Amino acid sequence: MVNCYIKIARKIEKQLGCKIYIVGGFVRDKILKLKSVDLDFVVEGDGLAVADAFHKKFGGKLTVYKKFLTASLKLKNNFVIDIATARTEKYPQPASMPQVFPAKLEKDLFRRDFTINALALPLVPRPSSLNTIIDVCGGLSDLKNKLIRVLHKNSFTDDPTRILRAIRYACRFNFSIEKNTEKWMKQAIKKNLLALVSPPRIRDEFIKVLSEKKAKKILIEFKKRKILKHIDDKLALSAISEKKESVKIRLKKLLRNFPEERKFLFLKKMCLSPKSI
Repeated sequence: MVNCYIKIARKIEKQLGCKIYIVGGFVRDKILKLKSVDLDFVVEGDGLAVADAFHKKFGGKLTVYKKFLTASLKLKNNFVIDIATARTEKYPQPASMPQVFPAKLEKDLFRRDFTINALALPLVPRPSSLNTIIDVCGGLSDLKNKLIRVLHKNSFTDDPTRILRAIRYACRFNFSIEKNTEKWMKQAIKKNLLALVSPPRIRDEFIKVLSEKKAKKILIEFKKRKILKHIDDKLALSAISEKKESVKIRLKKLLRNFPEERKFLFLKKMCLSPKSI
C-alpha cells in the first residue's frame, strides 16, 4: 500500500506544482530494513493543500494543525500519513511550543530532533532508490555507526521531550547516544527541564514508550536517569513483559500496586481516561 500512497503523492506534486519529499522515520527504517507504520511527507509549497488532496483521495480522518502548518491523515486501515509544509522554527522559551515559518527543505531538516530522523527522499526519479537520499545533517553516517545525535546543543532545551525520545530510540535500535548529545542531555536532566513540559506531551511520549517492544528496558533506563519521576517512579516496572502486549495491558500491570485513589490521581496527572485501564 505504501507504494500506492507514494504514487498518488507524485500525481499531487504535479497537479499542485509543489515539491514533496518523504522524510524522517520512513527513510530511516527503510535503510535499517525495518517496517514503518506511518509515512511522513514534507512539502515545499502548501502542505495543507497536499493533505486535503490526500484526504479527498483516500478518506479517513484528517486532523489539521494550521498554526504549525501540519496535518495528519489516519486511514481506515490505521495507517497514518503525516504531511507538513517545509518550515523553520523558533522557540520563544524552553519547552514552549515553537513558532513556525515556511522554509526550504534543508532548513526543515535542520529543525529535527536527531540526525537519523533528518533524512529526506524525493519522489523522483525513484523513491525506492536510497541513492537519492538527501542528508544534510550526517544521518547516514550515524545510522551506520549506530548513534543517536541531536543537531545542536540547545536541542533538549528547546524541546525536553527529546530526552525521552533519545532514550527510546537508543533502546529500540540498540544504538549509543553520541558523546556531546549525552552531555547535553545530562545537563537538561540536571536542570529538570522535563518539569516544564505539559502533561499531555509527557503522556504522548509515555504511550509511545508503552507501544515499544522494549518498553520495559526504556522505562528502566528512565528510572536510572532519574526521569521516571515525570511519569511516576513507583510504577511496577518488573510487571511488564518484553513479549508483545497492548498498551492497555502494560498500563494496567504498571499500576497494579497502586491503591484506587492513587490510580485515579495518576490517570488525572497523565491526562488519561479511566478506560485506559
